[in-house]
Amino acid sequence: MSSIFKVVLLIIIGTLIVSCGNSSEVSTALIPVEKDGDFQYINADGELVINPQFKDATFFRGNLALVQSSGDKPNIAFIDRKGKYAFNQFYIEATTFEEGLAWVVPEGKAPIAINQKGKTEIILEKAEKVRTFHEGLAAFSIYEDEEEVEKWGFINKKGEIAIHPQFTETADFSEGLCRVFDKEGLQGYIDEAGEIVVNYKYHNAKDFKDNKAIVYEDGKAGVINKKGNYIINPLYDNLVCDGDKYLYNKGNKWGWLDKDGKIEINHQFRYAYPFNGQDLAPVAKNDEWGFIDKEGKIVINPQFDLALPFFKKFGFVVHDKKLGIINQEGKYIVNPQFDGISEDLFSIFNMENLREQIRYRPKSYNNVSSDYFDTEKITSKIDFINLFGLNLSSNYDSIASQFKIAKRNFRYNKIVQLVNNQTLSKEARLSFYVNGKPYRNYKYSGTSIPDKYIYKIDLYGKGIGKTTLLIDAFESKLVGFKKDGEKSNSDEVWYYNNEMRIGFSHDDYRQVSLVIERS
Repeated sequence: MSSIFKVVLLIIIGTLIVSCGNSSEVSTALIPVEKDGDFQYINADGELVINPQFKDATFFRGNLALVQSSGDKPNIAFIDRKGKYAFNQFYIEATTFEEGLAWVVPEGKAPIAINQKGKTEIILEKAEKVRTFHEGLAAFSIYEDEEEVEKWGFINKKGEIAIHPQFTETADFSEGLCRVFDKEGLQGYIDEAGEIVVNYKYHNAKDFKDNKAIVYEDGKAGVINKKGNYIINPLYDNLVCDGDKYLYNKGNKWGWLDKDGKIEINHQFRYAYPFNGQDLAPVAKNDEWGFIDKEGKIVINPQFDLALPFFKKFGFVVHDKKLGIINQEGKYIVNPQFDGISEDLFSIFNMENLREQIRYRPKSYNNVSSDYFDTEKITSKIDFINLFGLNLSSNYDSIASQFKIAKRNFRYNKIVQLVNNQTLSKEARLSFYVNGKPYRNYKYSGTSIPDKYIYKIDLYGKGIGKTTLLIDAFESKLVGFKKDGEKSNSDEVWYYNNEMRIGFSHDDYRQVSLVIERS
């Protein structure tokens, strides 16, 4: 199903209306479609407006659209309606604009909220993740305790914390309420003050639309009001909003209910998508799609590989993995020719509610993760003088005693590990080694002093690929040190003072080594 869904095209004029009362102003004057591996923008007549050149692209919100340039690097930026880069700035992650703001993440930085002129409005330096604004509030997460447990809360458009991070997970606000998750994964609803108004009890739930929400209890779907009382009892395998109706699934077949739960069209279809306020809805009883009217009668015979709801007088269908446009009589207006469309389509039409049919998790354009790498949290725990209680004058007897290492271990190892995999932060772990030969004429010499000590830092998560950034942070702390030009080379950089030399080396991926030795 996912390969078919990749070749979906949507063309409408004006404002996009999403089912169940949730409207989002998304311009469809320019439509991002894929052909021969690159995205381009066409107008409603199918004419090329912005040349194919993007690895990914979204619909326009206001005068800006989110695109990713072709190539291996995650060069994400915003373009104007002429296809020109709006701010001349590239990011590693970004969201579409919602309520006038978009979140962007420059390389190595925290999430930043910008307006449509590219001006910074908010910086969330400590945030782990953040989502787009809804009803003036944006969900964000932090790791706020030593156990590194992720907690979710909300900020307002001033960047102030409106609801303190306390939830295991959240959705977004809709009609003054928001779904939240407890540590067992059960869902309930809070108000804008962060107070629970519908208790945790649902294994799955959806946002409120028209003062009603779909919830799942004991594996069955029903509809509740804002007091948590059932309007439609939980009797169905699945429910999906469709304006003032509900698509329902029972026994792996789809039909329609009215707003009170009365059956309007019996469940008889293998697949079905909403009417979305139009006169026809796409359905499939077997592998071919057609269209029905609101009484459930076939109007356009099943003949397509896939069909989407009508918009205005146009319908969009897939044939032989190419997409075309039909009229309400089922005749082609534009013959099938495009390979795909932006996965932004899924978020615009809230296709997640139909995941059981899509069998595919499309990418999201409404959230970002921080790329901020807290080097200070790591460097502050590395001491060049106090080496886990040792110093450059410590002998092997004191090392063996302090770390409870049998002296015979030094016999077989030129490098002996003293500390293994100690956590420095969520992104870094440390191992500590001593190097030297405590034997003279085959006899152990406990008063001998090691040649050097070695710190090895392994990076994880956001730290991966930031080895150079970490070394830069260490180098900035070397007050009073000079660079050793004779000892430094392409693989190692050395610094010295009167007492010691410190060498740095790294790979391009995840490990940094620090060597400390006497001058």
